[in-house]
Amino acid sequence: MKELLVYAFESSICLLCLWLFYAVFLSGDTHHARNRFYLLMSAVISVLIPMMSFSLRSGSPFLPPEGLARLFLPEARITASGTQAGLLADFPDLIFLLYIGGAAITAILFLFASVRLLWLITAKQNSERIILFDSERHICYSAFGYIFISRGIPPEDAERMITHERNHISRMHHFDLLLAGVINIIQWFNPASYLLRQSLQTIHEYQADSECISHGEEIASYQKL
Repeated sequence: MKELLVYAFESSICLLCLWLFYAVFLSGDTHHARNRFYLLMSAVISVLIPMMSFSLRSGSPFLPPEGLARLFLPEARITASGTQAGLLADFPDLIFLLYIGGAAITAILFLFASVRLLWLITAKQNSERIILFDSERHICYSAFGYIFISRGIPPEDAERMITHERNHISRMHHFDLLLAGVINIIQWFNPASYLLRQSLQTIHEYQADSECISHGEEIASYQKL
């Protein structure tokens, strides 16, 4: 129980530091492929780093045995008058249940959205890998290699939107979001996990837009879609 909480905390600290570096030094330029790679590696590193043990050359631990959590989370102390417990020591079960509850809700929402898309694919799949659905809003997006588009979109706009979404598919952007979704489950309490997903989506749009414009799409009319 304690190990899981410590892992989630350390993982969130790693991701927060890596995302802040991106926000300060990288987000303002147009090297979208590099920035995408950096954010994906940040997600992977934030999962792996807390599992590792670092030591200095002298052999002394780089971090205390309890890891980063020892530096930030309170601990129980035994004194002559009894136990003086910190917040985590006083309410370990409550904190653990809160974390598991948040992770479970996030996982359910993530799985529900994924299952809904897979159901649409199974029910309406076709050779063109384009799924039409009814919606009052003009929506077009891609996932699992398929394009989902609402029926009410005018044909001329629909064709351009589909081209845009095919650029997302060719770059496998949806798999980035699946990874971000897993990070959201592990670190549902960490704002950086949601900022990571938002940053990836922004990069995805830049890449898809650039591809369309490079193939002759007029910028002025394209921005009206």
